[in-house]
Amino acid sequence: MRPQSFRQEFAEFFRYIRRPALSPRKPYRGGGNGWWKDWAPTTSFGRMLQWSACLWIINLFVFAPIVLMVVNKTGAAHRIDVNNIPFLMAVLWAPVAEELLFRYSLRRPQLSLWLIPMMVAVVIMGPELHSIVLLMLVLSLIVMLDVWRLTTDEHALKWRWRAHYQKFFPLIFHGSVLVFAGLHLWNFRLNEMNWWLMPLLVLPQWFTGMVLGWMRVRDGISTSIVMHMIFNSGPILLVWFLLQFSPELAAT
Repeated sequence: MRPQSFRQEFAEFFRYIRRPALSPRKPYRGGGNGWWKDWAPTTSFGRMLQWSACLWIINLFVFAPIVLMVVNKTGAAHRIDVNNIPFLMAVLWAPVAEELLFRYSLRRPQLSLWLIPMMVAVVIMGPELHSIVLLMLVLSLIVMLDVWRLTTDEHALKWRWRAHYQKFFPLIFHGSVLVFAGLHLWNFRLNEMNWWLMPLLVLPQWFTGMVLGWMRVRDGISTSIVMHMIFNSGPILLVWFLLQFSPELAAT
């Protein structure tokens, strides 16, 4: 059977965000070990690049003008120094840490009680030696627990509140996206701006978070991580490229 076109996927995404659910998985994804499928993406790099380009265009031409209007109106300022862009943090560290914090437990809610607090600590500490060690510990625990689950009676491990989780999953999905977007308010110096204008500053992260959440649930956590890396690398490479040919932009 032929895989979906990008247009079909785009339409599927908008249908999904109206009523997020744990199923169905991505068409043509196949069966097999669910944990392995979670970490072995079936979405091609080319399709991820298409989605990233789509998000760059939407954010640039739809949401960026709104953000700039709010910035100019309120005097909010971005914290990031264009002369010292944290490339490795944005392209490697942030996608892994943020996807594990905000999206891994969407399909593994039984891990959230310990995973989310540990990942909150990792994100707050940033890419330091102790937080890297903690991140490696989290990944090791995820692997150990999933291997144990696969070698134990599957029915004995069924969480009885699955029906309740599915019922409230739309709220959980959109709630995780809103918290993810809200985290990015830290990128701004808000200068006592009105609280009701703050969400407008993170519209790009809100929309991008919905796409990443959909990809995580539909395909797997590795897809959302790689997609996050691609998405973050685009604007950073663009700024770097512009500064190479127009150094005066750094002074504006």
